[in-house]
Amino acid sequence: MKGIIFIIVQKIILYVKVAVQFIGGGQSCIICDKKSYIYCICPECIKKFYSLPCLNDSYCKICGKTLISEDEICSECRKETVIKSTNKVYSLFSYRLWNIKLMCLWKLDGDRLLSRFFSERIYEMLCIIKKSVQDIILVPVPPRPGKLKQKGWDQVKDICDYLQYKYGFIVKNALVRNSDVEQKSLDKRERLSTIGNSYSIVPKEDVYEKNLCIIDDVLTTGATIECCAKLLKNAGAKIVYALTLFCVDS
Repeated sequence: MKGIIFIIVQKIILYVKVAVQFIGGGQSCIICDKKSYIYCICPECIKKFYSLPCLNDSYCKICGKTLISEDEICSECRKETVIKSTNKVYSLFSYRLWNIKLMCLWKLDGDRLLSRFFSERIYEMLCIIKKSVQDIILVPVPPRPGKLKQKGWDQVKDICDYLQYKYGFIVKNALVRNSDVEQKSLDKRERLSTIGNSYSIVPKEDVYEKNLCIIDDVLTTGATIECCAKLLKNAGAKIVYALTLFCVDS
Protein backbone atom coordinates (compact mmCIF):
# COMPACT_ATOMS: atom_id res chain seq x y z
CA MET A 1 0.00 0.00 0.00
CA LYS A 2 2.83 2.36 0.90
CA GLY A 3 4.46 1.69 -2.46
CA ILE A 4 1.25 2.45 -4.37
CA ILE A 5 0.80 5.73 -2.49
CA PHE A 6 4.42 6.65 -3.19
CA ILE A 7 4.06 6.05 -6.94
CA ILE A 8 0.79 8.03 -7.13
CA VAL A 9 2.24 10.98 -5.21
CA GLN A 10 5.37 11.05 -7.37
CA LYS A 11 3.31 10.99 -10.56
CA ILE A 12 1.20 13.90 -9.31
CA ILE A 13 4.36 15.86 -8.49
CA LEU A 14 5.74 15.10 -11.96
CA TYR A 15 2.58 16.15 -13.78
CA VAL A 16 2.27 19.36 -11.75
CA LYS A 17 5.93 20.22 -12.41
CA VAL A 18 5.54 19.65 -16.16
CA ALA A 19 2.34 21.73 -16.26
CA VAL A 20 3.95 24.61 -14.36
CA GLN A 21 7.04 24.51 -16.58
CA PHE A 22 4.92 24.40 -19.75
CA ILE A 23 2.83 27.39 -18.66
CA GLY A 24 5.95 29.29 -17.66
CA GLY A 25 7.77 28.54 -20.91
CA GLY A 26 10.09 25.91 -19.50
CA GLN A 27 13.43 26.17 -17.73
CA SER A 28 16.92 26.46 -19.16
CA CYS A 29 19.06 23.33 -19.29
CA ILE A 30 22.02 23.83 -16.94
CA ILE A 31 24.34 22.40 -19.61
CA CYS A 32 23.26 23.84 -22.98
CA ASP A 33 20.58 26.46 -22.07
CA LYS A 34 17.92 24.81 -24.24
CA LYS A 35 14.39 24.67 -22.86
CA SER A 36 13.46 21.71 -20.68
CA TYR A 37 10.05 20.89 -19.22
CA ILE A 38 10.76 18.13 -16.70
CA TYR A 39 14.27 18.25 -15.33
CA CYS A 40 16.80 21.07 -15.26
CA ILE A 41 18.65 19.08 -17.93
CA CYS A 42 17.20 18.71 -21.42
CA PRO A 43 16.61 15.24 -22.98
CA GLU A 44 19.50 15.70 -25.44
CA CYS A 45 22.01 16.39 -22.66
CA ILE A 46 20.64 13.53 -20.57
CA LYS A 47 21.26 11.17 -23.47
CA LYS A 48 24.71 12.61 -24.14
CA PHE A 49 26.06 12.91 -20.61
CA TYR A 50 23.98 10.62 -18.40
CA SER A 51 23.44 7.40 -20.34
CA LEU A 52 26.28 5.73 -18.42
CA PRO A 53 28.99 6.35 -21.04
CA CYS A 54 31.48 5.72 -18.25
CA LEU A 55 30.78 1.97 -18.46
CA ASN A 56 33.24 1.79 -21.33
CA ASP A 57 35.93 3.53 -19.30
CA SER A 58 38.53 1.98 -17.05
CA TYR A 59 37.91 2.14 -13.30
CA CYS A 60 40.13 1.88 -10.27
CA LYS A 61 39.39 -1.61 -8.93
CA ILE A 62 39.54 -0.28 -5.36
CA CYS A 63 37.64 3.03 -5.23
CA GLY A 64 35.80 3.01 -8.57
CA LYS A 65 37.21 6.30 -9.82
CA THR A 66 37.75 6.67 -13.56
CA LEU A 67 41.35 5.96 -14.55
CA ILE A 68 43.14 8.40 -16.85
CA SER A 69 46.57 6.91 -17.42
CA GLU A 70 46.90 4.54 -14.47
CA ASP A 71 46.59 0.79 -14.73
CA GLU A 72 43.92 -0.88 -12.53
CA ILE A 73 44.57 1.29 -9.44
CA CYS A 74 44.37 5.09 -9.27
CA SER A 75 47.23 7.20 -7.90
CA GLU A 76 45.28 8.06 -4.71
CA CYS A 77 44.75 4.41 -3.81
CA ARG A 78 48.39 3.67 -4.59
CA LYS A 79 49.42 6.27 -2.01
CA GLU A 80 46.80 5.40 0.63
CA THR A 81 44.13 2.74 0.29
CA VAL A 82 41.05 3.85 2.23
CA ILE A 83 38.48 1.41 0.84
CA LYS A 84 39.38 -2.14 1.81
CA SER A 85 36.11 -3.88 2.73
CA THR A 86 34.05 -3.74 -0.46
CA ASN A 87 34.04 -6.27 -3.26
CA LYS A 88 33.67 -3.48 -5.82
CA VAL A 89 32.84 0.23 -5.94
CA TYR A 90 30.90 1.89 -8.75
CA SER A 91 30.78 5.67 -9.15
CA LEU A 92 28.69 6.77 -12.11
CA PHE A 93 29.87 10.31 -12.84
CA SER A 94 32.63 12.74 -11.93
CA TYR A 95 31.76 15.51 -9.49
CA ARG A 96 32.73 18.33 -11.82
CA LEU A 97 31.27 21.19 -13.88
CA TRP A 98 27.45 21.11 -14.04
CA ASN A 99 27.28 18.05 -11.79
CA ILE A 100 28.21 20.29 -8.87
CA LYS A 101 25.34 22.65 -9.72
CA LEU A 102 23.03 19.68 -10.16
CA MET A 103 23.90 18.42 -6.69
CA CYS A 104 23.27 21.85 -5.18
CA LEU A 105 19.86 22.10 -6.86
CA TRP A 106 19.00 18.70 -5.43
CA LYS A 107 20.42 18.81 -1.91
CA LEU A 108 20.39 22.50 -1.06
CA ASP A 109 17.54 23.93 -3.15
CA GLY A 110 15.33 20.89 -2.62
CA ASP A 111 14.50 19.98 -6.23
CA ARG A 112 13.24 16.53 -5.24
CA LEU A 113 12.22 15.67 -8.79
CA LEU A 114 15.93 15.11 -9.34
CA SER A 115 15.64 12.08 -7.03
CA ARG A 116 13.59 10.51 -9.80
CA PHE A 117 16.25 11.45 -12.37
CA PHE A 118 19.09 10.02 -10.25
CA SER A 119 17.18 6.84 -9.43
CA GLU A 120 16.85 6.16 -13.17
CA ARG A 121 20.63 6.35 -13.56
CA ILE A 122 21.28 4.09 -10.57
CA TYR A 123 18.64 1.61 -11.74
CA GLU A 124 20.48 1.22 -15.06
CA MET A 125 23.69 0.41 -13.21
CA LEU A 126 21.98 -1.99 -10.81
CA CYS A 127 20.57 -3.91 -13.77
CA ILE A 128 24.12 -4.46 -14.97
CA ILE A 129 25.29 -5.53 -11.51
CA LYS A 130 22.39 -7.97 -11.21
CA LYS A 131 23.66 -9.87 -14.24
CA SER A 132 26.42 -11.24 -12.02
CA VAL A 133 24.74 -10.98 -8.59
CA GLN A 134 21.01 -11.75 -8.69
CA ASP A 135 19.78 -11.41 -5.13
CA ILE A 136 21.23 -8.02 -4.26
CA ILE A 137 19.82 -5.92 -1.41
CA LEU A 138 20.28 -2.15 -1.22
CA VAL A 139 21.60 -0.49 1.93
CA PRO A 140 21.35 3.32 1.96
CA VAL A 141 23.95 5.37 3.81
CA PRO A 142 21.85 6.86 6.62
CA PRO A 143 21.45 10.61 7.20
CA ARG A 144 22.68 12.56 10.20
CA PRO A 145 20.47 12.31 13.30
CA GLY A 146 17.76 14.94 13.09
CA LYS A 147 18.26 15.66 9.39
CA LEU A 148 14.85 14.29 8.39
CA LYS A 149 13.22 16.39 11.10
CA GLN A 150 15.22 19.48 10.12
CA LYS A 151 14.92 19.31 6.33
CA GLY A 152 11.93 17.03 5.98
CA TRP A 153 13.71 14.64 3.63
CA ASP A 154 16.99 12.89 2.86
CA GLN A 155 18.30 12.61 -0.71
CA VAL A 156 19.65 9.06 -0.44
CA LYS A 157 16.41 7.83 1.12
CA ASP A 158 14.49 9.51 -1.72
CA ILE A 159 16.49 7.56 -4.30
CA CYS A 160 16.06 4.29 -2.42
CA ASP A 161 12.31 4.88 -2.18
CA TYR A 162 12.19 5.03 -5.98
CA LEU A 163 14.38 1.94 -6.28
CA GLN A 164 12.15 0.06 -3.84
CA TYR A 165 8.65 1.16 -4.84
CA LYS A 166 9.11 1.83 -8.55
CA TYR A 167 11.76 -0.71 -9.53
CA GLY A 168 11.13 -3.45 -6.97
CA PHE A 169 14.50 -3.66 -5.18
CA ILE A 170 14.69 -4.77 -1.57
CA VAL A 171 16.00 -2.01 0.69
CA LYS A 172 17.41 -2.72 4.15
CA ASN A 173 18.00 0.17 6.53
CA ALA A 174 20.73 -1.85 8.19
CA LEU A 175 22.88 1.10 9.23
CA VAL A 176 22.37 4.02 11.61
CA ARG A 177 24.45 7.15 11.87
CA ASN A 178 25.63 8.10 15.34
CA SER A 179 27.44 11.36 14.62
CA ASP A 180 25.72 14.63 13.76
CA VAL A 181 28.90 16.13 12.28
CA GLU A 182 28.67 16.90 8.55
CA GLN A 183 31.45 15.07 6.71
CA LYS A 184 31.75 17.84 4.13
CA SER A 185 32.92 20.19 6.89
CA LEU A 186 35.96 17.99 7.58
CA ASP A 187 39.18 17.57 5.64
CA LYS A 188 40.44 14.13 4.61
CA ARG A 189 42.52 13.51 7.73
CA GLU A 190 39.62 14.51 10.01
CA ARG A 191 37.19 12.28 8.10
CA LEU A 192 39.47 9.28 8.37
CA SER A 193 40.09 9.82 12.09
CA THR A 194 36.42 10.26 13.09
CA ILE A 195 34.53 7.99 10.69
CA GLY A 196 35.08 4.79 12.66
CA ASN A 197 32.49 5.64 15.30
CA SER A 198 30.08 7.49 13.02
CA TYR A 199 27.95 4.48 12.00
CA SER A 200 26.71 1.25 13.53
CA ILE A 201 24.64 -1.79 12.56
CA VAL A 202 20.92 -1.96 13.34
CA PRO A 203 20.71 -5.23 15.34
CA LYS A 204 17.30 -6.31 14.02
CA GLU A 205 18.41 -6.11 10.38
CA ASP A 206 19.89 -9.47 9.39
CA VAL A 207 22.59 -9.16 6.73
CA TYR A 208 24.27 -12.53 7.30
CA GLU A 209 25.22 -14.22 4.00
CA LYS A 210 23.38 -11.48 2.07
CA ASN A 211 24.59 -9.77 -1.12
CA LEU A 212 24.46 -6.04 -0.42
CA CYS A 213 25.01 -2.79 -2.29
CA ILE A 214 25.61 0.41 -0.34
CA ILE A 215 23.93 3.44 -1.95
CA ASP A 216 25.29 6.98 -1.47
CA ASP A 217 25.33 10.25 -3.39
CA VAL A 218 29.01 11.28 -3.47
CA LEU A 219 32.27 9.45 -2.89
CA THR A 220 34.91 11.88 -1.62
CA THR A 221 37.64 10.21 0.45
CA GLY A 222 35.96 6.80 0.61
CA ALA A 223 35.88 6.88 4.42
CA THR A 224 32.09 6.60 4.67
CA ILE A 225 31.92 3.68 2.23
CA GLU A 226 34.73 1.88 4.04
CA CYS A 227 33.13 2.31 7.46
CA CYS A 228 29.73 1.08 6.25
CA ALA A 229 31.18 -1.83 4.25
CA LYS A 230 33.36 -2.95 7.15
CA LEU A 231 30.36 -2.99 9.50
CA LEU A 232 28.31 -5.03 7.04
CA LYS A 233 31.13 -7.50 6.40
CA ASN A 234 31.71 -7.90 10.14
CA ALA A 235 27.98 -8.62 10.49
CA GLY A 236 28.38 -11.52 8.07
CA ALA A 237 27.46 -10.03 4.69
CA LYS A 238 28.60 -12.27 1.83
CA ILE A 239 29.19 -9.58 -0.81
CA VAL A 240 29.29 -5.80 -0.31
CA TYR A 241 29.29 -3.50 -3.32
CA ALA A 242 29.03 0.27 -3.17
CA LEU A 243 27.33 2.49 -5.74
CA THR A 244 27.53 6.27 -5.71
CA LEU A 245 26.23 8.85 -8.15
CA PHE A 246 29.29 11.05 -8.17
CA CYS A 247 32.97 10.72 -7.37
CA VAL A 248 35.34 13.53 -6.44
CA ASP A 249 38.28 12.48 -8.58
CA SER A 250 40.45 15.55 -8.75
